[in-house]
Amino acid sequence: MLAGNDLNWRTRVLGRLERIFAPSEQSHGLDHAIHVERMGLEIAKEPEFADIPLDMTVLRAAALLHDAGHAAAEPSWSSDRGEHIVAGARIAREILTAILPFAQDEKRLDQVCYLILNHDQTNYSFPIATRDGEVADPVSEERDVIRADNLAEEKKLQAMLAILNDADSRSSTGSTGAEKTLKYSVSRGVPGFASGNPLNAWMWEESAVGNVRLAAKRALLDACTAASRELAWQGYREAEEYIETFCKNNGVKYTAEMCREALRSTPPNPRDTSLEITRLEPWGRLASALQRVNLHGDALLFPYAAATIESRIVEINRLSPLSRYVLAGQVKLHEQLRGLFLAKYALDPLDLSGIIEFRWEGKTYRMGPPIVEVYQEEEGELKGEVWALVDGLHRCFFAKRSGLSNIRVVVIRQVPSHFPLVPLPVRWEDVTEVEDVPRETQKRKFRYPELRSFLDISWFSGAKPATDHDARYFFFRDLSPLASLGIRQSPPELPHVAEGTTAGGS
Repeated sequence: MLAGNDLNWRTRVLGRLERIFAPSEQSHGLDHAIHVERMGLEIAKEPEFADIPLDMTVLRAAALLHDAGHAAAEPSWSSDRGEHIVAGARIAREILTAILPFAQDEKRLDQVCYLILNHDQTNYSFPIATRDGEVADPVSEERDVIRADNLAEEKKLQAMLAILNDADSRSSTGSTGAEKTLKYSVSRGVPGFASGNPLNAWMWEESAVGNVRLAAKRALLDACTAASRELAWQGYREAEEYIETFCKNNGVKYTAEMCREALRSTPPNPRDTSLEITRLEPWGRLASALQRVNLHGDALLFPYAAATIESRIVEINRLSPLSRYVLAGQVKLHEQLRGLFLAKYALDPLDLSGIIEFRWEGKTYRMGPPIVEVYQEEEGELKGEVWALVDGLHRCFFAKRSGLSNIRVVVIRQVPSHFPLVPLPVRWEDVTEVEDVPRETQKRKFRYPELRSFLDISWFSGAKPATDHDARYFFFRDLSPLASLGIRQSPPELPHVAEGTTAGGS
């Protein structure tokens, strides 16, 4: 039962919202505000908050006003409407300043504004296509000012923020939330499906289907109680069912996210600051960059310029490694990164369609999907059609060792036959995990191990290898623009030591 004073302030707030929101506003209008308030009241009753003295008046006011900024949208705003957060805090302050109990309690008013300014933190931690794939933080300065005045009540404030985030994100998942998100996306001109991987969901605004998936992921990340997490999982499954139906109706093959099972067992930690995505280059840029990849031995030769390039999920056992070794430290690194990406973003680096840039422990990194060339091999033991793993061996090795069957890769076909790969393909059982980079002649089964065995290239290249090393790596694809580490340096060759006797193999 609402107390008289509470009923009065709430009625006045609802009256103002009814006037400022257009009747056509279905996604962020009055109905959404009331729904989030109701969800917040339910979440606040969960046992996780039993010992925290929540201010329900502050929480309810923030829930009702959290999206009020959408009513102030202007043509100059960005298409993702990041400006609505600051506008919402301003509108909330204008409304509540004239209403008891906030008119006489500046601290409570500040707390409402703080909650509004922070309620979309999870959303804006993801890249946004309309911001050139960058991550936005529209309210950094305002957030710091408000928070500094409330440090004494930080625990209570963060608990109320968690409840608000949970309630808001839950409204955008499930079958109803999925339909709302998809229609809202399409109404703003967002394409239904992404290029490359039609169901890609690493970046807002790349596709309507991607937005549906990201909204469901946000609910998983923002779930702040055990009951909320179960409801978020139910919502995620319903959203996937909605996507599957949408795909069927549009003639697009549906594929479940590869990380589905891993997400179920990975505790979310969206507030972890050790990992931070800063930018994503989508499929179109990745494919274009591949077409411009040149050869190590002749920068004027582009092996993929006229090739067919596609993003696909493939069986790891179908792939043929091109190296006889993996570094234990790099395998461990990919295992660690996958756990961090799943916990922080509910994203799987084994299901990557573009090039992701991220900061981790103070350093900036780039990561692209593994690269596979499909061709007819005439030499060595593995003759016939080969799916050669040109780049990404450590990630695939980790995935295979972890019991995973599939991984998303870039598949390249129709590379001119006079651009052969540097090594001959090997079997997975030929790959050994080592601590350090082996000697060069132990790393791979080189197609042209010595200068005297190198083929005649004079009919298509003016370059000429001068050493055995040049001959070995002439056809090496320079994938450095796509985040590849390139050729790892080997220790010097040891004299008078028979090949194949180094510890650990290659």
